[in-house]
Amino acid sequence: MEELTAIDPALTVMASRAISRSVSVCDDIRKGEDKGLVIKNAAYRYRDITPVDGPEAAKIVAVIKDTY
Repeated sequence: MEELTAIDPALTVMASRAISRSVSVCDDIRKGEDKGLVIKNAAYRYRDITPVDGPEAAKIVAVIKDTY
């Protein structure tokens, strides 16, 4: 979670939400979804926590992919 916090501290204020969103992103990666779709979905999933643009969503996906 430290890596997500480094992107934007608001992403991890509610740990349970951050974990559930990360699991969903991880599921997309495991399914072999297109990278662009995974990034778009990540931005959508985290939007209720904090506004996430494309570059931030790409960082989130990279962190999740490297961590999980």
